[in-house]
Amino acid sequence: MELELKVSCTRGPMAVDVIADDFDKNFQPMSGYEGEVGQIEQIDGVSYRVTWRDRDVVLPNEAGACFLRIRFTAALLLSLRWSRAK
Repeated sequence: MELELKVSCTRGPMAVDVIADDFDKNFQPMSGYEGEVGQIEQIDGVSYRVTWRDRDVVLPNEAGACFLRIRFTAALLLSLRWSRAK
């Protein structure tokens, strides 16, 4: 799946972690999908595409679900959209 955010952001960093749906709830990012390695590319005034290193697709995990941890300052999350990978 590919992730696109719509954010009204005036300044400051943004980061997105993908967290496996693990039942022990330690909420650690999946390997390779940590916010620190993520890149957020602005598409237009409010749309941003999220990738992680050389990965622009979030692959299915064993649990079949995941959580997102979205971090930013001085911003308002308008929406997020998962879309099928091309």
